[in-house]
Formats: sequence, C-alpha cells, structure tokens
Amino acid sequence: MTLLVVIDDLSLEYNEKRTELDKWCQEYLANLANFWGLEGYMAEVRGLIERLDPVVTDIVGCIIKTSHPSQDP
Repeated sequence: MTLLVVIDDLSLEYNEKRTELDKWCQEYLANLANFWGLEGYMAEVRGLIERLDPVVTDIVGCIIKTSHPSQDP
C-alpha cells in the first residue's frame, strides 16, 4: 500500500510540473510571436539610425561606418 501512495504522489507531482511546463511553453511562444512582430519595427529603427547618424555601427557585422575619411579604420 505504501508503494501505491508513493506512486500517486509522484503522479500528482508530475502532473503539476507538466502543467507548469505547459504554461511556460505558452508564455514562451507568445513572447516569440511578439518578438517576430517587433522585428519589422526594429529594422525600420535601424534604417532611420543609419540615415540620421554619421557614425553607425552595423549590428549584424559589427562594422563601423564613418562619414569622415580620417575615422576610417
């Protein structure tokens, strides 16, 4: 009978953890969808920064672009 109690307890604990994991997974997927939605806005902001700022860091390649020849690497 003790073994059955232990198995029941483990089953309950497993179900609680599974529910918690499912909630975390749904939250993660929602955050990921929100991030994908913001990706277009981030591209627009990067474009504006590149047009308005004379010295701009290229985020993807980590290359510094300059508008003055003396600042070229």
